[in-house]
Formats: sequence, C-alpha cells, structure tokens
Amino acid sequence: MPTRRPWLRFARVSGLAAGVAMFWCVLVLLAHAAGGWLACGFDTSDCATTTAKTFVYQGQLRYPNASFDVTGPGAYRVGGFRTDSQGRYCIVWTPDGAGFTLRGNPNYVIGTTGTGQRLHGHPPAGCQYGNGGVLWDRSKDLTSSPQYLSVVILDLATMGLLAVGIVRGRRYPGGEIRAIGLALTAASTALPLILWWSQL
Repeated sequence: MPTRRPWLRFARVSGLAAGVAMFWCVLVLLAHAAGGWLACGFDTSDCATTTAKTFVYQGQLRYPNASFDVTGPGAYRVGGFRTDSQGRYCIVWTPDGAGFTLRGNPNYVIGTTGTGQRLHGHPPAGCQYGNGGVLWDRSKDLTSSPQYLSVVILDLATMGLLAVGIVRGRRYPGGEIRAIGLALTAASTALPLILWWSQL
C-alpha cells in the first residue's frame, strides 16, 4: 500500500487555489479599471482636469483679512486661504478654477477665481496652496495617481507570484510561494475596496 503524503495533496489543492486566485485577481483588476473609467468618463461628471495645482489666481475681494475656502470640480471645500489687509489674494489651484466661500458661512459664495495664469517656476511671494486639493478619484488623470497605480502594481505582482507558484508545482518552494500569493490576493482585493470606499 503506497504511503500517503499529505504535503502532496496540499500542493495540489494549493495549485488549484492559486489558479482560482489568479482568475480573481483578473476580475479585481477589471473592476478597478471600470471604476476608474466610470468615475470621470462622462462629460457631466464633476471631475477636475488634473489634481496638479498648476495655475495662479490673483485678485481682490471686498473682505480684508478674511479666511475663505475654495471649491472646484472634484474637490471638497479646501481651506487655508486668507486675504491680506487690502482684500487681495493669491492662490495656487488647478486649471479648472474655483469658487470662494467665506469661512464660517458655508452658503455665502463671494466670488470665483476667474482666469488664472499657468505657474512657471515658483509662485509669487505669499501665494497660498491651501490645506487640501482635488480628490484622486475625482480627476480625469486619476489613472496616473499613486492610489490607482498601487492597486494595479499589487495586483500584477500577485498574479506574477501565483504564476511562479503554479509553474513550480510540487517542487520546493512552490507550495510556499502559492501560499504567499493567496495572502497577497486578499490584500489586492482589500486595497481597492479601501481606496474607493474611503472617498464616498
């Protein structure tokens, strides 16, 4: 009667599980890509052109020494802005412009940035960036954001590791590689869920 080898049965099951995990990773990657397209793939979507603050907006409001917020496509209210003693302001924001809202009065819009100038080099002295910006998933260039790319990289790395484990088969350390791949499959599933749901 042949001697049973539990480790061999485990290796076979792990190989099957690794194949299923690879298929699951493909589905996660496709869902992630679809989410990126749906987020800003329509003309009516409230998305900024880019998350990069590349324009300078200067002007004057009738509120000297006043704190104000800005809102624009793809952004929540962003604070950290203030006029000087003459009511003048200088902010660095996205090319899409923004609206000004007086701090402490969320319903009181006091103007818009109007036309800005592209930032070349350092902004003028005293120009303010604010304490936030456009959300990564509300920008039309979101597929180049670190958040989006982190999911793609982790998913591809997981599939690569699973493939190596499958090719190794029963040879050491095939089973261990597949086990690590299965753990990374769980991580590559959780990461996009955390990133996308955290923005809702």
